[in-house]
Amino acid sequence: MKIVRAGLRAFVLPLVRPLATAHGPVAERAGFLVTLEDESGRFGSGEATPLPAFGGEHRTACRAALLRALGPLADGSERSLDAAFRQIAGATRDAPCARSAIESALADLAAQCETMSLARWLRRRAGLPGEPATGIRAQALVGGSDPEAVRASAEAARGQGFEVFKLKLAVTPAARGVSQDFERDLERVAALRAAIGGEARIRLDANEAWNRREAERALARLAPFRIEFIEQPVARADLEGLAGLARTGAIAIAADEALLAPGGLEACLSRRCVEILIAKPAVLGGITATIELAVRARAAGIRVIFSNLIEGRVGRELAIALAAALVDGEEVHGLGTADLLARDFERAPESEPEPLGRPGSWLIAHAGAGLGVSPGPCWAIEGEILGELLRFEAGAPVAPAADVAGAALAAGALSTGWLERFVPAHAARTALVFAGRASSYAELAEATRAAGEGLAACGLVAGDLVAVLAPPSAAGVVLIHAMFERGIVLLPLNSRLSESEIAQALAATRTTALLVSQAADLEQAERLARGAACALLVFTSSPDPTALAPSLARRSRADASDGSGCGDGRVDDGGNGATSASDLAARATALRRDHAALVLLTSGTSGRAKAAVLTRENLLASADASARLLGHSADDRWLL
Repeated sequence: MKIVRAGLRAFVLPLVRPLATAHGPVAERAGFLVTLEDESGRFGSGEATPLPAFGGEHRTACRAALLRALGPLADGSERSLDAAFRQIAGATRDAPCARSAIESALADLAAQCETMSLARWLRRRAGLPGEPATGIRAQALVGGSDPEAVRASAEAARGQGFEVFKLKLAVTPAARGVSQDFERDLERVAALRAAIGGEARIRLDANEAWNRREAERALARLAPFRIEFIEQPVARADLEGLAGLARTGAIAIAADEALLAPGGLEACLSRRCVEILIAKPAVLGGITATIELAVRARAAGIRVIFSNLIEGRVGRELAIALAAALVDGEEVHGLGTADLLARDFERAPESEPEPLGRPGSWLIAHAGAGLGVSPGPCWAIEGEILGELLRFEAGAPVAPAADVAGAALAAGALSTGWLERFVPAHAARTALVFAGRASSYAELAEATRAAGEGLAACGLVAGDLVAVLAPPSAAGVVLIHAMFERGIVLLPLNSRLSESEIAQALAATRTTALLVSQAADLEQAERLARGAACALLVFTSSPDPTALAPSLARRSRADASDGSGCGDGRVDDGGNGATSASDLAARATALRRDHAALVLLTSGTSGRAKAAVLTRENLLASADASARLLGHSADDRWLL
């Protein structure tokens, strides 16, 4: 197998409505799509959508691990699949979601090479005889924080053909612990049982809400409702408590978060702490770890029920293929989460399986070769922007694996560094005129370099989306060039917008930082940054009229409002130490021309702002068309 190109795209998938859990509400799913291309032009896909409270890494650590792993993998070298798995394991040691995404893409390619479905390929890799299931049964996830809402949700799911129903308990902070608020959970369970009848199965999920004594009391009161099992009633680290509850026999116990606790997976498999395991491939670390769990559980006679992190179609298709390949019989899995998402990725239309005439609770495993998800670009999904696209290609130098940022590697990378290339022949030519002062290309290039270092020192990296709210200035022009060189995506905001309109724009685009000038209303800027949970950066033009480069200060951060400046040259890398700003300089020099460069808000006909993403290639095409249609000469002047 030779991987000649790798791609990484960031995405956001909003839920239809926030899902209440004991770990807090989940309103959207943000992650990364991984695409690998082999020497024959085949594409393999994977998805990393971490959900830290439920297990796995934070999104920043996930991105760093993906960047570490993808560059060295896409070097065009011949390697076996097992060698590729071993290679990425080192780069993603503490990032299971990242490892799962890359393993998914590799397995997708391997199955396509052998012209077999991913489910069949997985079953063969696990060493299991026979063929995988053509589909799997799924449970319904019932929503509602009060009995009436639960009843309505359950009746709707029953009408779709579901026969197994899951309800989350302790979905508000006050409900954590068996107390007066537990009475509301009992009412919710009673409403569910009344809505679905006496024969349908109920599964409950407490998401670590109770201690052992509270759990014992809760199980005793829940038992009359004929509960099939309850997931993770106690904290993941309380393996003895989990085993003790399983021995009481009031209600069967399933381990979920406990599989991620130190020694938890081994305890559940070797000491049989529980009879049921909830397997989420992404938090287990992907295909290799999931196959090992499933094979050992089969041998020990422990049930395995597959679930997911409310992932997009790519992640769900992997989990469905694993469930179809590794679990025999009529098990019902927790993979019916597609309807929770307001938007999703597309399946490859040419490989859509034939419907089997089953109810909505039946999920069809892809029957064609590979995973069955289209690898085509997904720049926008109903206005939800993808703020990052990095490409790695064979033939480009690979950064050391220790480089936290990895490197955006590409042969023929576009235009980063264009000022440096232009300066030797045109250093003294006028590049910018502002307030009666002309600046040369040499001055602009030097100012851009300095401003880029300032942006990096403030923690901004390629793919971050930065909103700029400032009047025209020479410093602003320098910052735009610096952002372009660094691969930072620009969201320009009109200063004539109202505060509420700006707040809506920041919320809709999940901005990484808000950049304003020192002359701005800083109190308003701080309110906007707090509301959007983004960093606030302030730039100041130099008092020296001969200096173009602005100074930058971090007024506040979403995670640590320390008010410090940006001059320490170090950035947060998601918990793995710090990287100097100079180490990040190489990232921008190899960004491909199709990297996102600009996001514009357009109202369209609805009057509601929508995000339109323009790539570097879009901007170059526009400039080329302008030059061809309007003409271009060295004496032209453009008014900004």
